[in-house]
Amino acid sequence: MKQMPDNTIKGLCYNGIADVLIQKEELTKAKLYLDSAGRVAEASGHLSLKGEIYKTLQKYYLITKDITSFEKVRQKQDSLRDEINSSRAQFLDSALIGLEHKNQEAQHIIRARNIPIVIGSFVIVLGACLFSTTGEVKKKICPVHGRL
Repeated sequence: MKQMPDNTIKGLCYNGIADVLIQKEELTKAKLYLDSAGRVAEASGHLSLKGEIYKTLQKYYLITKDITSFEKVRQKQDSLRDEINSSRAQFLDSALIGLEHKNQEAQHIIRARNIPIVIGSFVIVLGACLFSTTGEVKKKICPVHGRL
C-alpha cells in the first residue's frame, strides 16, 4: 500500500482496513489506518471519500466511547453532506441550462430548415395557380382552340 500514490482508491483501502480492524476490536491499528485515510482524503479533496471516512470514524468513536469526538465528526459529516448536496444542485442546474440551450439551438436549426420548404411549397402552389388561371383565360377567349 505504501507504494501506491495517494488517491481515492488508497484512501478507500485504508478506510476499509480500519473498518475491519474496528470490527475485530484492534482499535490502535484501526486509528492509524483512519488517520492515513484522512490524510489521503484531505489531499485528494474527494468529498465522498471524506464521507466514508467520517462514517468509519463515528464507529470508532462509539466503540471507544469518545462522545466529544463522535459529535465533532457527526457535525463535519453534516456539513459535508450539505456541501455535496450543494455541488449536486449546481451541477444539475448547469446541466439543465446546457440542455435548454441545446434545445433552443436545435429548434433554431429546424426552423432554418423549414424556411426553404415553405418557400418552395409556396412557389409550387403559386405556379400551379398561375398555370391553371392562364389556361382558364385561354379557354374563355377562344373556347375551341384556346386561341384568339
